[in-house]
Amino acid sequence: MGPAFSTGKKVIGVFAFGLAILAVIGWVSYRSTDRLIQLGRDRNRAHLIFEQLQDLFSQLQDAETGQRGFVITGDERYLDPYQSALGTIDQSLRALRQSTSDNPHLQQQLDTLHPLISQKLNQLKVAIEARRTQGFQAAVSLVQTGQGKKSMDSIRQVMAGVKRDQAAVVQECTLEMQSTAQRTTGVIIFGSLLSLLVVGLATIVIFRDLAHRQRVEEALRSSEQKLAGERDLLHTLMDNVPDYIYFKDARTRFTRVNRAHARALGLRRPEDAMGKTDFDFFTEEHAREAFADEQEILRTSQPLLSKVEEAPRLDGFTVWVDTTKVPIRDANGCVTGLFGISRDITRRKQAEDAIRRLNAELESRTIELSATNKELEAFSYSVSHDLRAPLRSIDGFSQALLEDYHHLLDEPGKDFLNRIRSSTQRMAQLIDDLIELSRVTRAEVRPEAVNLSAIAKAMAEELRTSEPGRRVEFSIAENLLAQGDEHLLRVAMDNLIRNAWKFTSKRPSARIEVGTAGREDNHMVYFVRDDGAGFEMDHAQKLFSPFQRLHSMAEFSGTGVGLATVQRIVHRHGGRVWAEGQVDRGACFYFTL
Repeated sequence: MGPAFSTGKKVIGVFAFGLAILAVIGWVSYRSTDRLIQLGRDRNRAHLIFEQLQDLFSQLQDAETGQRGFVITGDERYLDPYQSALGTIDQSLRALRQSTSDNPHLQQQLDTLHPLISQKLNQLKVAIEARRTQGFQAAVSLVQTGQGKKSMDSIRQVMAGVKRDQAAVVQECTLEMQSTAQRTTGVIIFGSLLSLLVVGLATIVIFRDLAHRQRVEEALRSSEQKLAGERDLLHTLMDNVPDYIYFKDARTRFTRVNRAHARALGLRRPEDAMGKTDFDFFTEEHAREAFADEQEILRTSQPLLSKVEEAPRLDGFTVWVDTTKVPIRDANGCVTGLFGISRDITRRKQAEDAIRRLNAELESRTIELSATNKELEAFSYSVSHDLRAPLRSIDGFSQALLEDYHHLLDEPGKDFLNRIRSSTQRMAQLIDDLIELSRVTRAEVRPEAVNLSAIAKAMAEELRTSEPGRRVEFSIAENLLAQGDEHLLRVAMDNLIRNAWKFTSKRPSARIEVGTAGREDNHMVYFVRDDGAGFEMDHAQKLFSPFQRLHSMAEFSGTGVGLATVQRIVHRHGGRVWAEGQVDRGACFYFTL
């Protein structure tokens, strides 16, 4: 018994030493892991603050873009980005406040940023109100003061400072994480080698007397290591997925939660949830409903699959989750608890709500548009029938006077009647142009493949036939293909080519070119160019406004509606149109679809 007892003491001593080494390794690993988790959390929060700043700046840019579009066009639809940004900027600021609540320095920087943003939003609001009440020039005067740019520069400077601070935090955390990981790896390797040495010595000491026990213990240790590895792998997977994962016992108390669920419950560590229930975190109504579901699972052993529910917490924070819960059984098949996984679908619900609101708004606007179209149809009918009749009477009686009483009229009287006829005919043409503009605005766009080259060639032939005495060279590129409404595009090309034909009429010989000029934002750019009268670029924007003319009627005829019609058609195809020109050097009109 003496040698066996001595061998037993040696074995106990050797394994006690080995256990001490393992305990040291475990303690070092725990401390290092805890530190790595904290550093990772700090680094993630710095990334979150950086992203929140980016979102806030993007929202400010959206607000500024919406304001600028409204100031330029006066169209209230351009204010949609501005209104949307107003609703989200305060939320973004509150989110930043919450993310930096434990950092006085960042809170101080946000205290500096908040009034700058308020000042910027106020400047945008003042410019919008000026555009609404005083017109375009008043709004432009406010924008040209440069105060908006100064405010934006100040905001950008403060945000840049915060971003630099957070970048420094990220770099510092990353370096420390690398250092901690390396140090931990070194300790584990050294401890593992030392443990192997201890195990080897123990094997030598007890080889003869405890060979069988050693084999049993080795097998047991191998099994334990395998189980520990599998358990560690499971915990690692749990703690690195974004879904909320948790285990509960038969009394619906938490026995294990992952990091994502701990954060969702407002806890710093997953261990803080142990032994607690839903009643400790959620409102009583939600907790009772969850408790009833879990009791039903424990009673029937049937899983709960994909239940979408709202989860309001006691601190006022609410999320929408898609939850699945299944029972856990022991070796005898008895239910001892349950496993649950919940996915945060708050953003999806918000998006669905936004889509529903948008659909409702679109339906309302569709009704309004239908009413407007009916009013336009009534107006067009009135113009077509009620205004043309007196114009035809005036023109007809004037012509009758000239033909039947020409011998009684002196030259001034004939000139007066010719002027009356010219004015009535010009008025009739203006009515036709207005009706065409109205039809273009209301016509349904039916996209199809359209050959602009064929349209341009047909119109060139028509114009040559109408004025055979003119010397005009047409250069029309082949296979100018576009996707759009053929009727509307034919109207647009007709206005552009007739415009070029008209403003080259003073030339003894002229050239009109139709082709493409590359791509803009992945869209083909088409153009119609002439070498006629041209225009000053300072007046380029006036070309597409109804009734705006840069030349007198004595120089060139027209109503000033044709280019406005072109712009309406291009806009209805999702494109844009612009012009370049020089006086007596010609003009070029570009458009995309």
